[in-house]
Amino acid sequence: LLLITMNLYQHSIATNEAKNLARQSLRAFITSPNNQMAESRGRQVVQTYEESLSDQDRDRRKFEIEFKCSNNPCLTPGGSVTAFLTVSIEG
Repeated sequence: LLLITMNLYQHSIATNEAKNLARQSLRAFITSPNNQMAESRGRQVVQTYEESLSDQDRDRRKFEIEFKCSNNPCLTPGGSVTAFLTVSIEG
């Protein structure tokens, strides 16, 4: 029972962590000064987070983020941007 409780707790923390990382990446994306820099700024948030992890966690976790825009070019008035963050954990 304790193991199940710990797994649920860890899953909950990981979910909240992923939501926050996606939100921060999206914020960096949409506050970019131009369309050319937006995606690299959003990805940089994920990269910076990965670099802050311990070596063990960095080896076990893989992050991928994708941004989808309703308009083209992306950063135009009235448009929307969605971030999709995938986190895979080995082990």
